[in-house]
Amino acid sequence: MFDLDGVIRHWNDDELDVHGALHGLPPRAILDVGFSEELGHAAVTGLLTYREWMDRVRAEVIGTWGQTATPALDRWEANVSEVDRQMVELLRVVRAQVPVALLSNGTTRLRRDLPCSASPTSST
Repeated sequence: MFDLDGVIRHWNDDELDVHGALHGLPPRAILDVGFSEELGHAAVTGLLTYREWMDRVRAEVIGTWGQTATPALDRWEANVSEVDRQMVELLRVVRAQVPVALLSNGTTRLRRDLPCSASPTSST
């Protein structure tokens, strides 16, 4: 079993922080709001859809730091992470020998993030 985030895909949080700073946000501001106890839990357990979560994050960030945060929020929402190609190759090697499962506590956007999710036996 492998976790998706932090193992197979990696987020560029530092780059997003630099962009956020250009729009008046302190480091990790959007992440702190998005993954607060209330919103983070609701997003990763399906209590909020991805769209509902993003709308709540936007409202809270803009409510705290103002409309100038909008470009940083747009960039954060458009972020799709980077796939660790070495881990994907390792998974292929392992999967040739034993069944492999991918676990994630991602949002409801996960199906969009994983183009192969429509086919559980897909080789991608």
